[in-house]
This record gives sequence, C-alpha cells and structure tokens, in this order.
Amino acid sequence: MKKWGLIFFIACFLIGCGQNEETRETEEKAIETNEEAPVEKLETVTADKEKTQKTNTNTGNENKESSHQTEKNDTTNEPVAIQEIDSNFIKENIKIGMTEQELLSLLGAPFNKGISAKDAEPVWLYNIGSSKGYYFEEQELLKDQGVLDTVDIEGIKNKEIEMVVFVTWDNKKVSRVSHTYIREDGKVVTHYLFKDGHTKEDIHMD
Repeated sequence: MKKWGLIFFIACFLIGCGQNEETRETEEKAIETNEEAPVEKLETVTADKEKTQKTNTNTGNENKESSHQTEKNDTTNEPVAIQEIDSNFIKENIKIGMTEQELLSLLGAPFNKGISAKDAEPVWLYNIGSSKGYYFEEQELLKDQGVLDTVDIEGIKNKEIEMVVFVTWDNKKVSRVSHTYIREDGKVVTHYLFKDGHTKEDIHMD
C-alpha cells in the first residue's frame, strides 16, 4: 500500500512540473512577442516619416519650378526696347481696338497724358529716342486745358528726338494713332491711322 502511494506522489509531481514548464514557455513566447512588436511599429513609423519627407521634397521642387516658370513668363510682358521702335514697328504693332494694357505691354508707360484738341478724347504721348535733357512743352493755352496736340517738328529735324507718337482712346480702346519721324528721304512726315482703318501721311515742309 505504501508502495502505491509513493508511485502516485511521484506521478503528481511530474505532472505538476510539466504544467509549470508549459506555463514558462507560454510566458517566454509572450515576452518575445512584446519585444518584437515595438520594433515592427518603429519600422512602420520610420517608413511613414521617410515617405512624408519625400513628398514634401517633391512638392517643394514643384513649387520652385512653378515660381521659375512664372518669373520666365513675366519677362515676356516687358515693353520693347526704345532702340527697336521705329515707324515700321508702330505701323505693324499698334492696332485700332487695342486695350490700354496691351499698349502698356508693348510700349510701357506714356511720357504724358491729356486730351485731344479736336474732340477732347483721352490721348497718350510717347517721346521715342529723345536725347539727354530734351524737353518740349505744349503751348500755354492748350497746356492749361490739358490738351496734347503739338508735335515738336524742330526737335525732330534737329534729331533731338527721333519720333513723337500720339495714341487717342475711345472707351479705353485705341481709336487713332499718329507718329511723326524723319523718313529715309530726309522728309519729316506724320503717319495717321484712323478708327475706320484707313491711313494717310502728311509731309511737313521746311
């Protein structure tokens, strides 16, 4: 009887040890899983951070390219250099119906603004190729009324100024253009472009 009791005790002891071993293995696996999880989470966070940095870099490059393109496009709206403006340029580029902004983009700001003597319409004056210190003033009576109408013929003859351009406006659109200059044959002429599209040229006699 004692022998069977001893055997039963040994069997229970062995079973208990086995259960403790299984519990210990389960706990060790749980610990290993908990240790690996932060690593995986860290790798995910790092990958997301790199992706965000790459996206921000690409966006920055696109913004720089867009800014550069805008700057490049802006230069195309700069007025034409004075030395490139002659009678043919005026005839070919200033058209009836042009807007103020279109003319500003072509010739820049006018030298002066006033009204026409004939019908009191708005007029812009451009002095093209004037020498240093050049100055011409409208007649006193016309000046007091804000009229721009007189061409400095003597200044053109003496080559103090190359060309005088008057642009008349109707409802903020070009309605008439005149420009006075020395023609190739040495004659001082004024070329007119009228609202209906027809042109004429007057020769200023000595």
